[in-house]
Amino acid sequence: MNQPKVKELMRLVEQAVRPVCADISSKMKMREELYGHAEEIYRDELQRDGNESTAIARAVARMGDPAELRTELQATISWPERWCAYFSSFFVRRPGESRLHSAFRIAWISALVISLEMFPLLMFEAMDILSWNFRGKFLVRLVPTLISLVAINGFVFTLLGSTLVDHLQAGFVGRRTMVACFGMAFAASLALLTTGAAFTLALCGDVASVQALMPRWYALAVVAAFGSVVICWLSAKEKRRSHEWLTLELEA
Repeated sequence: MNQPKVKELMRLVEQAVRPVCADISSKMKMREELYGHAEEIYRDELQRDGNESTAIARAVARMGDPAELRTELQATISWPERWCAYFSSFFVRRPGESRLHSAFRIAWISALVISLEMFPLLMFEAMDILSWNFRGKFLVRLVPTLISLVAINGFVFTLLGSTLVDHLQAGFVGRRTMVACFGMAFAASLALLTTGAAFTLALCGDVASVQALMPRWYALAVVAAFGSVVICWLSAKEKRRSHEWLTLELEA
């Protein structure tokens, strides 16, 4: 049976680990290893005089400054992982942020990223856009459609995904979780079908092409529905592991 964790040691570990720029699994591994080391020191100090308060104080002192530990931990993270973690931090729900606010924020950030990615295409592939040739018309139709759909899909996925994760973290394993899963799958498939139809219409400009290509979008919609649910389950699993740490108040 696992012994309950010492809050003072947990707080020290979290002060060092929480600000580190790394992915969820790496930070969880840091917590486990650092706390294991701190607990060893605590047990060693406890055997000396049997006083828990004194043993905790000595263990905290021997572990050192959390800021220095944070610097050492950050140095173990590769630059690609740091950049990925930093970039992905914009697309996750922040502590204390409501689901609706998170969905709006992630939606406009997603649309902004797509806009920046499309800018070189407009600049270098359509220099004669003002002449209103076929390429110019194509891009003028496609870019607003793409940005709008990314924003809408980002809002829907974020709102439903955060709802599902909250249900799983709260321990809902019955009907509410099943409803959330089916809702997420339905929203993902519907959003992809809408996106596919809009893209096809923007590219080809006629309904017949949309009807001809819809079977392929149906197949992709099934994959998107399954994948969206799997991603939410994996996200909830990782967050549940770190829930005890993330809800810890760092102020002594």
